[in-house]
Amino acid sequence: LPLSTREQSATPTPAAAPSAETVDDAACVDPALFDEPKNDEVELTYAAITNLRQRFDGSVDENERRAIAATLALAYIHIGFFEEASAIALAQAQDRDANLTVIGGLAAAAAGDTGRAMRTLSPFRQCGPLMELAYAAAAPVDHSTVEPMTQTHIAALNAAAKSLRAPLAEMLGLNALEKNHTTIAREFYKIAHEARGDERSPALAILENALGTATQAAKLPQNAGATKTSAAPATISEELKEVAQTPGPLQAKALAILAEDYERRADAAYEGLLDDIAAQGARRGSSLSEARASFAGAKALVSAGRLREGVRVLEAAARFAPSAQEASQALARSFLLNALLADDETRLEAVASFFENRSFLDDAENAELNLAVARELAAYGANALVDQALTETPASWRAQSDAVKGLSYLNSGDAQRALDVAARGQPSVELALVAVRAYERLNDKAGAVAAIKAGLRANAPEPEFTNAAWRAEDWRLAVDAFEKTSPNAQTASAATRASLAALNANAKALPNGAREALADRPDARRALAHMFKQAPNVNIRTVDLLADFSTGVKSETIFMQTGIGAGGD
Repeated sequence: LPLSTREQSATPTPAAAPSAETVDDAACVDPALFDEPKNDEVELTYAAITNLRQRFDGSVDENERRAIAATLALAYIHIGFFEEASAIALAQAQDRDANLTVIGGLAAAAAGDTGRAMRTLSPFRQCGPLMELAYAAAAPVDHSTVEPMTQTHIAALNAAAKSLRAPLAEMLGLNALEKNHTTIAREFYKIAHEARGDERSPALAILENALGTATQAAKLPQNAGATKTSAAPATISEELKEVAQTPGPLQAKALAILAEDYERRADAAYEGLLDDIAAQGARRGSSLSEARASFAGAKALVSAGRLREGVRVLEAAARFAPSAQEASQALARSFLLNALLADDETRLEAVASFFENRSFLDDAENAELNLAVARELAAYGANALVDQALTETPASWRAQSDAVKGLSYLNSGDAQRALDVAARGQPSVELALVAVRAYERLNDKAGAVAAIKAGLRANAPEPEFTNAAWRAEDWRLAVDAFEKTSPNAQTASAATRASLAALNANAKALPNGAREALADRPDARRALAHMFKQAPNVNIRTVDLLADFSTGVKSETIFMQTGIGAGGD
């Protein structure tokens, strides 16, 4: 394999490794050490590398070992033995040799040990384009110290040895994808693909499927070569499926692509895909970019009806990647809020998931989810669970909480306890309605009227107050409640009741807003107009009498028709 003569014959001139966060130009390493060897340079065989390793292992002189270590580590890099190169170089560097430190850091980056690579290369990140791009490849996507990639970086990467070029380009391409920079990702993919040649890698499979540049491994004759398209491939490559089923740092990214494909087609790429996605809940992440893969997986699980598993995946993403906590919580709350609007089974599943992941889902400032869960439970009169759902609810949400608690007692059949909550709770429209219904359950019309008036004093635009006043037979209050309701909330049924109440109260005209509320019911408007024209002769009592008379006439007609028919005439 080609290796520069300067690497075979001499160790790079040692440079003192820095102790500060960054280094000055004097301490920077010559980037030419990592250039691709020219065709006329000496070829270093595996035998030569084995000989170097034997000399290194047999040397007892510290300076000699360090000299051999630099040459041996560079040789390992050129043949793709990155773990061995990193181990030897960093063990010998010991903060005294910048060359060995950088060699070890680059090897760690190429090996996928991004944590070690980032720490090692951080002081050198301003030592030219190669160091900047190597640091950017190892650092988290959103790290503030990462330099944006430029044509200078591309040129430096193209000059580097193919063994380094391929993994660094793949890492940069994956990072670009995380930022939705598809044009930049394609550029790095091209570099990696050219450097790999016939060799394949999991990162290439991910880039190809995400960018739509190929559908199968280049080794498969029926799919050799890459086809360039602007969208994701119609079919997922077998290579990507293998990556998704193989534990490792890229598994989550592969599963994310398959999860998005599942959402589009509602068809799993392979048997057990959703189980593999759900298992990502136990995977430790370290950054927002890694956690994003969990988001796609969680969506796929929820769309497959596995709500609780989807929330657990998001909870794990937030736990193991603190930078993803806010985004994970927001997505999980959204899942549950939508589920609480679905069918009975899904709503109960959402309630169970809420309590299972309570510490993850709670928001110190927003209790929307807590209240939604509590309302679902209040429909069943589950008072104890309602109280649990509303524990530690922010003070700013107390009015809504009190109303839901009162509603729960009402639905459990304890009208008196509901009234107790209404009496000591923070006033609100919802709580006033709870009080009205509680008084109605207790057959206390006077109490219901008092509660309606209290609600109206709070300027509550609620048509139910009109209906309640009608049921309490307080005609003037029914009209007053309707007229105080905002026009947008004046329903046709409330308008009808308010109009009839006005007749009973001997009014001479329709209540304000009744005509508009009944705009799409011309028959009702004509009937009411006629009734008010006849007022005060027409009221509820006379309407009841007319109804009885009409019913009697209809019965007589039927009786006569039946008799005539029986006679055969």
